[in-house]
Amino acid sequence: MSAPISGGVKILFSEKIRWSIGLWFFMVFIIGSINIAIWAAFGNNPTQLSLSITSLILILAWIMSTLENKVTPDQLTSGNFKISREHIIKVTPLGKTEMRLISGVNCDPAAHLELRFWVHTGVKIEIADPKDPTPYILLSTKKYNELSAILTD
Repeated sequence: MSAPISGGVKILFSEKIRWSIGLWFFMVFIIGSINIAIWAAFGNNPTQLSLSITSLILILAWIMSTLENKVTPDQLTSGNFKISREHIIKVTPLGKTEMRLISGVNCDPAAHLELRFWVHTGVKIEIADPKDPTPYILLSTKKYNELSAILTD
């Protein structure tokens, strides 16, 4: 499942994690509640301004919270984080309960986290980089078995 990209580099794995439909409904409900309160207090014109501003904020939050995980033959990229694959020691796929524990009470404060709260599965990537004291990276991903299989190859 690799696809060539510009420059001739193959992408072995690619995934974009965006908001679920449930989170969309919740955010629209919150924005609607805020705008109803503004309408009740101030009338139509301030409500129209508030609706356009809150809608813009909602769209920007959706765009900025998207997490993109990519694996090429040389590196792993997740969000703004990049690491060479030669520094990856061990990859562990995490189901819902393991992910909840390791991202909560068992989390190492020195770890790098690329998490989205609406994704309940992920991978733990243990790294050994002499220039970086980070013990592991914790990534949210819906395709955790596929990503761990690609990274262990």
